Amino acid sequence: MEYNYLRAFYLIGDMMTKQDYLLAVIDAMPDREMGRGIKAMIENNQLEDHTTDVLVVIFKRAVDRITDVIKKHHIMEAIQAIENLNTQKQAQAQQDQADLQRLDGLLNAF
Repeated sequence: MEYNYLRAFYLIGDMMTKQDYLLAVIDAMPDREMGRGIKAMIENNQLEDHTTDVLVVIFKRAVDRITDVIKKHHIMEAIQAIENLNTQKQAQAQQDQADLQRLDGLLNAF
């Protein structure tokens, strides 16, 4: 869910004005205090076009890095789930083998 939310900011950024994109990303930050000063400057059109362009690039790169970290986390969770499943299968196979040996012992006793 987090990945889709952040990825939406990257994609929407291509359709929004630069100022709207920057404001949307700042509003989505967990610590909004961090972006409060720059938000006021954006809202009051106090930034030069070049500065706005640089900020858009920085924000898009940050969103990309965050989405990469989230993707990596999801992949690691999937790998862990597969490893857990393999461990369970191995344990079940060992249990099945032990059961077969017990049954063989019982059959041989008859």
